[in-house]
Amino acid sequence: LLGRTMLVAAGMGAATVGGAAAFGAPLLAVLYTADYAAHAGALVWLAVTAAVGYQASVFCSGITAARRFPEQLAVAAVTLAASWVASALLVPRFGLVGAAAALLAATLVQTACLAAIYLRVSGAGAATTLRSADAAEGALGMRPASTVTAS
Repeated sequence: LLGRTMLVAAGMGAATVGGAAAFGAPLLAVLYTADYAAHAGALVWLAVTAAVGYQASVFCSGITAARRFPEQLAVAAVTLAASWVASALLVPRFGLVGAAAALLAATLVQTACLAAIYLRVSGAGAATTLRSADAAEGALGMRPASTVTAS
């Protein structure tokens, strides 16, 4: 299930980035003003951030299903620190695009941390493929709803 969900999230991410790149400026001009359309590059950065965040959500769901809550608090703290540092470095120099890039940096850190926790908890190695990610869910004690029996 996790492997399939990651593929769906990747497809959604590709559509988000493609849509922002192809239609971002015209949509911003129509929905807001030409002043906003001039910053369509920042929208693409935010779309990439969203695409990475979709993967983070998939890993977070698997970790939550395994009831590994303390690790999620640590990830939030590390992500906050990454956001603070990246914002301090990028926003003064690059403005709006720097803010979007800082958000991307924090989201990449979050996704990497969540992936590492998922792989550690599931017992899967870094070479786990999407197909074997579904098998790794067994190590987390997750089963499809059809196999769960009432006690």
